[in-house]
Amino acid sequence: MASMAWILTGSTHNPLQKWPTWVPSSTSGGLPWQPTPTNTPDNQRCFQPRPSINGLNYPAQSISNSLDWINLMAYDFYDPSWAKVTNSHAALYEPLGPIRGSYGVGSWIQAGVSPKKLVLGMPLYGYAWQLADTNNQGLLAPADGPVGSGNMAMRYGEILGFIAENKAATVYNGTIVSNYCYAGTTWIGYDGTQSISAKVSYIK
Repeated sequence: MASMAWILTGSTHNPLQKWPTWVPSSTSGGLPWQPTPTNTPDNQRCFQPRPSINGLNYPAQSISNSLDWINLMAYDFYDPSWAKVTNSHAALYEPLGPIRGSYGVGSWIQAGVSPKKLVLGMPLYGYAWQLADTNNQGLLAPADGPVGSGNMAMRYGEILGFIAENKAATVYNGTIVSNYCYAGTTWIGYDGTQSISAKVSYIK
């Protein structure tokens, strides 16, 4: 039997396209299936952990029969290198659309994969946006890209240090299950103890 690491694709929102990749164990001898193309238009392809991604349909039943577990990459939905508003990059729920971890989990189960084989990926890092207006500090606030260079990913320990050093305000949003903090022009979305606890309860 093998395990699979699920590397998700970029969406039409993200110019940096990626393709799904699986990593079979050395004892599996390879997997007897390949993804097959679908006719999904480019403008309808979303960045989410689901069986149909970037025009490829995955044989869910064969995957379930062949693998011990499947790691769902239920994070990196957004980052400040391209998203022009602040957002959670690992929301469990999203009332306005399918870009959420729970949608991916439900899609795989509906497609025939045993829920006992699904592993919900949770990030131990967050992303820092530079706020365009310090009077607008919530979710979906206008932003001027990342703080610093690159996409400004921050380890959880670095986020805690930022909160302590800057006396940053911290917020837990139970609707989407995500944490964020802000101080001055810096806004950081991440998974804190509250969102991790809620996700652990969800997967039970």
